[in-house]
Amino acid sequence: MYAADSRAYKRQEATLALLPDLAESEGISFAPGADQAFIAKVGTDTRTIVSELAKLRTYLGGETSVVTPEHISEITCPGGGDPELWDVTDAVGARDVGRFVAVLSKFANIEKLGVLIATVAEKFFRELTLYREAIDKGWLVGGAWSSSIPESDRRNLDDAGVGPGAGKNPYALRKNAAYARNYTPLELRAAHWRILRAREKLVSSNAGSEFLKTEILRVMARRRRN
Repeated sequence: MYAADSRAYKRQEATLALLPDLAESEGISFAPGADQAFIAKVGTDTRTIVSELAKLRTYLGGETSVVTPEHISEITCPGGGDPELWDVTDAVGARDVGRFVAVLSKFANIEKLGVLIATVAEKFFRELTLYREAIDKGWLVGGAWSSSIPESDRRNLDDAGVGPGAGKNPYALRKNAAYARNYTPLELRAAHWRILRAREKLVSSNAGSEFLKTEILRVMARRRRN
């Protein structure tokens, strides 16, 4: 028993030492004691930690970059098979309504679910809009960036966090480029606007996650092409 406890302690210590670097990649840091509270709740699995850090970054938005124990209590999930946020965006990107409804139901126990998912969806559609524009201009071909992008446009894409210099994982880039092709440019711009307005309503009113669910389902519905 002592040996098992010792191994668990060493694993936690090693994870705590790694946590600042993982958090920095998301542009966040931990208030004193919050890092220990985070590991105590989330566990030491790196994949889960990365997912929960991304969730925290989305939840914090632009208001702050410092995670407190209160934030951890509000938004993080205990380790052990929790659904991932990218399951939601994958379903939305694929325009798979059944999958979206099923995945969203797994997050039902998360407080402020509507605001969290709206924040994620707003960023997702903003990025897909940029990808679709790049595809239509021939700058993004087969999930890879072309060398023919004008320098000023390359800088703009990088500043937006999606360009060749943004360090996106190649698999994620190919996947999101494919999702961008599932929507027309007009649909993506309208989706971004709709979700942005939905998030504002969620923050300023008593509208709940069902309201957001309806808005996203409207976005995902396939329009008749003339």
